[in-house]
Amino acid sequence: MEQIRCSIKTKLNLSIGSAVLFFLVLLLVISYGLFKDSALKSTEALSLALLDGTDKQIDAFFGELERITRSVAEFPSVRGVETERMRLEFLATVRARKRMLRAVYLGTAEGQMYEWGYGPGFVDNAPVFPSDYDPRERPWYKAALTAGDYTITRPYLYASVPAIGITAVIPVRTEGGRFVGILGVDVMLSDLQQIVDEMDMHHIGKVVLLNKDQIPIVNQFAEGVFDPSVVPSEGDGSFIHTFGDQLFYVASKQNTSSGWTLLLALPYRNIMERPMATIRLMIMLDVMLMLFLFVALGVIVNGFIIHPLLAIVKVIRTVESGKQDISMAVDTGDEIALLADELNALVVRVNDYSRKMEEEVRRRTKQLTALQQENLRLRVIEEKERIYGYLHDSLGARLTNIFLSNSVAQNSHDPELLKNMHERIEDNTQLAIGDLKEILAGADTDTRRIIDFRRLVTHTLGDRLKLRYITFQCNIEDSEPLNELPYALRFEFENILQELVSNVLKHSGAKSVTLDISVHDGAVRIAFEDDGKGFDPSEASIGFGIRNMMNRVRGMGGRFSLDSKPGGGTRVTIEVEAR
Repeated sequence: MEQIRCSIKTKLNLSIGSAVLFFLVLLLVISYGLFKDSALKSTEALSLALLDGTDKQIDAFFGELERITRSVAEFPSVRGVETERMRLEFLATVRARKRMLRAVYLGTAEGQMYEWGYGPGFVDNAPVFPSDYDPRERPWYKAALTAGDYTITRPYLYASVPAIGITAVIPVRTEGGRFVGILGVDVMLSDLQQIVDEMDMHHIGKVVLLNKDQIPIVNQFAEGVFDPSVVPSEGDGSFIHTFGDQLFYVASKQNTSSGWTLLLALPYRNIMERPMATIRLMIMLDVMLMLFLFVALGVIVNGFIIHPLLAIVKVIRTVESGKQDISMAVDTGDEIALLADELNALVVRVNDYSRKMEEEVRRRTKQLTALQQENLRLRVIEEKERIYGYLHDSLGARLTNIFLSNSVAQNSHDPELLKNMHERIEDNTQLAIGDLKEILAGADTDTRRIIDFRRLVTHTLGDRLKLRYITFQCNIEDSEPLNELPYALRFEFENILQELVSNVLKHSGAKSVTLDISVHDGAVRIAFEDDGKGFDPSEASIGFGIRNMMNRVRGMGGRFSLDSKPGGGTRVTIEVEAR
């Protein structure tokens, strides 16, 4: 009774709880996807807003750099290469913009170099160059000549100081069009890094600035962490990538004035922090709701199902003990009350039926004696019909074969054919004698022999395998010892062979099956082999059919072996002592 009660409660709680849990998990998965998409869209919008603001600052920086470069190139002192005036004007230009400029200089067409600025590498505001220094061989000079107008160089190593920077350059010409030289304005990468750092985006993410050749100009990642090859060539866009050991959401935008690409990398963990916090809160609430649900289900099931069922079981146990004047009073107005009414009606019907059964038993006892006599008469008739059937099906067939063989022999003059017909007549005569012995054995199935075990195996098993176009080869050295086996052994062998054929049809995918049966020194040996796909017995689970065959063989005191491998077919060997 306690086991039934727990089973109902457990099944009901598990069923409802599983359904609720499934929908809650489904809701969490959908919610996580929605929160993730929302977080990524918000991050994308924030990234675009930050990139737009930063892009405008970069535009302003490079716009100011171009304006300075072009305006200085228009100075009369520059066009006329007036050294003292250039010195004062270059220093005034750099002093006014120390935050962004290092130096201003002019490399003439004749190879003279005039440079003044502030910072490392300058002595009395002038740089110190090697004795063989020629500005016309420097990258900034060649870049301006190639562009033919204002341009920004690639990052390169300065000659006057061991530092890397870029230079805004422009060719200088007189009003008459004569080429004077190349004007350059230096900006060190460290200064450009400082300008980007002052944008104060460290608390949000990392900023990377790439030039047109995808070379990092500004890189707030640690050395060797950022890989510029993963940046899309189209410039604008977003992607998710791992730098170092951290996953980042990266948004990129190409600056129109310089052609450089600005990237903002936001830690993916920070982006998903709020959605994951929401999911954790939902999981906590779901667990609390599940606990409350199970408690509520326990109370409901006990009150509306378990207690009424216990009352019904009590009535049933009382009726089983022999007390017949008991009924159950339930007035709940639901299905349990209907079940109680039906139970009370059933008790009444059982009592009436019990009285009728007692009368029926007495009447049937009288009939049983007459039926026993009739049964004896019918068994005699049945045995006659059995003998007639064996005479018709076995001896009749043997005699027909003998008659036909004899007719052929009488009408033939071929010695080989005559010999063959005589052998057939002899074989059918021996088989007919064996059939007659079995017929005379009567209903004693424990001592009866079968007509022909070879024929039973060939027809029964072979016909089943033909349904799947599987070739069947049966090799039995001598059927007579098998036909003489006890009925119990034959029955077990037939069942085992039928199970082996079933396994071939269901699992092996074989094209041919070979069966070898032999009897030596009182021991029956059966070898059943197919050329199917096989399996690994050490890895595959042994099914009920194979275990059942093993148990049958062990019950006969025999040995059962299974040999199979993937792609190598399966071979089953059985050895049983028949003594």
